[in-house]
Amino acid sequence: MEIVQPEASVVQAGLGLRYVGDWAYSYSGVIALASGDYTNLLDFTTGAGVINSNFEQSGNWDALGNDYLEWDIYFNEVQVFHLKENHGDTAISDAKACFIIPPSTQVRVEMRTAGGSATPNWIANMTGRVYGVE
Repeated sequence: MEIVQPEASVVQAGLGLRYVGDWAYSYSGVIALASGDYTNLLDFTTGAGVINSNFEQSGNWDALGNDYLEWDIYFNEVQVFHLKENHGDTAISDAKACFIIPPSTQVRVEMRTAGGSATPNWIANMTGRVYGVE
C-alpha cells in the first residue's frame, strides 16, 4: 500500500490525489469556471492499486444563469465521461459518476461553462476504496 502521507490527517484541496489507508481522495476546492475555456479541477496519476471511485461535482446553479455546464473525465487522455446540462433543464445539481480506475492511470477532470459570461463557483471531488496492494 502507498505510504500514508504525513499530512493525511489534514484535508487538503487541489489537483492531486491523496491516500489514507485503503482510501483515496481528491478535492478540488472551490474554483471559478471561466466561460468558454476548460478548467482543470482534478489532475493526478493513481498508484499501484485499483480504485473503486466516485466522482461528484456541484456548484452554484443560479450563478450559471442561461449558460450550460460541461463536465469531462479523462483516463490517460481518453475521454470516459461527458455531461452537458443547462440550469434551465431539470438539472441534477449534484452529478455523480462511478468508475473502476486501473493502477498507474492519469486522471483529469475538467469543466467549463459556455453560452455567456457566467463564472460560477464549482467543485469536483473523487473518493474511492483502494484494492490490490499489500
